[in-house]
Amino acid sequence: MTLIRHLTQPAARHSLALVLLCVFATTSQADNYGEEAQKACDHMRTCARQQLADVPAEFRQMIEQTLDGMCESMPGTDDIPGFGAQHQLYAPAVACMKSISALSCEEIEAGHADTAECQRLQDMYGEHSEG
Repeated sequence: MTLIRHLTQPAARHSLALVLLCVFATTSQADNYGEEAQKACDHMRTCARQQLADVPAEFRQMIEQTLDGMCESMPGTDDIPGFGAQHQLYAPAVACMKSISALSCEEIEAGHADTAECQRLQDMYGEHSEG
């Protein structure tokens, strides 16, 4: 299943939304996490663009616009009080972003973007938000 087709499936949209909420809700300005988040987002955007050849022209422009704004619309750490290098979720978030950047487009397209590092971040986020 292509990445674009996968991302339009209801279950995939739900998981993608959850991952983006956990991961991108803590994007930073000019720190390690911010740089790694930008690299991961750019990588995922590049992989998605590779699939656009299979998309009908009438949808391609709309998807391109969405992809163009995808990384720029992420909130910064200024939007998350107390988030920074000392925060307990910071190092796991950096590790998650690096793990996404290391995936091949084929792995992302096959739905393997939920890396062990990102799963750890999701688990820690759940524990953090419950406490």
